[in-house]
Amino acid sequence: MRLPVEKRINVTVQSVVGEWYEVSLLIRHLPDDPLAVRMDFLVTGNEPPLATWVFSRDLLATGLILPSGEGDVRVRPHGEDETDVELISGRAWCVVRMASADVRDFVVRTRSAEEYGGEEIDTALDRMLMELLPAGFRNGFVGGGGPRPGRTPPPPVPWTDARVAHRRPGRPGGR
Repeated sequence: MRLPVEKRINVTVQSVVGEWYEVSLLIRHLPDDPLAVRMDFLVTGNEPPLATWVFSRDLLATGLILPSGEGDVRVRPHGEDETDVELISGRAWCVVRMASADVRDFVVRTRSAEEYGGEEIDTALDRMLMELLPAGFRNGFVGGGGPRPGRTPPPPVPWTDARVAHRRPGRPGGR
């Protein structure tokens, strides 16, 4: 049984009014949700978190190197030694600034856990795809229930991009 990967760090948080506050943060990676990280904002060590944000572990890792993310969570380097995590919820907004070394250490530890638990990640992905995709896609093609003996999938539809075709008139598929 794998244990969660956790790291407690002190961060600074910029509020929507522009003021900066020092806060204690617990970053967690749980074995039962291998693709996500959790950021718990702590008031004191023994109380429940003030807030918890859950987002992609890969978003956090990529944000160490280059700006990444859309929507509610965005991660980007801030200089050479810090990383910013921007959190947006409705009209509320904040930036969590933390030492890149702390984030990098945490990400490395979660990657080590991934190598150990790669099968669990594959299982989680399979479960998620089964929930999201219709039966035809799950079985290899769209066409009413999946492959049957003597039945072949329909041919692929050629991909064309109208913008490319417009730039190069007279050539099929814009080539």
